[in-house]
Amino acid sequence: MSGYLPGIKRCYRDALKTDPTVHGALGLRFTVTDTGRTAGAQVDAPTPTLGGCVDRQVASWRFPVPHRPDDGEAIDAAFQLELTLVPE
Repeated sequence: MSGYLPGIKRCYRDALKTDPTVHGALGLRFTVTDTGRTAGAQVDAPTPTLGGCVDRQVASWRFPVPHRPDDGEAIDAAFQLELTLVPE
């Protein structure tokens, strides 16, 4: 996940260029599918533009394929993250 934070920071820096007062919570919900791709992303952001940028970032993310611990079969796994945005 930490490898994807620079993309989110870039979206936030771009949003600050338009509105230097943008701050607050950024909520992310997504599923990592049995192929390692993200699906069903939902982004709650302080502005629609920031939300759209983060949504495009999440769509490009790739993760290791999640597996069931009991039999190793590939499965979907859901994640929810909450980030706090504050200007540097």
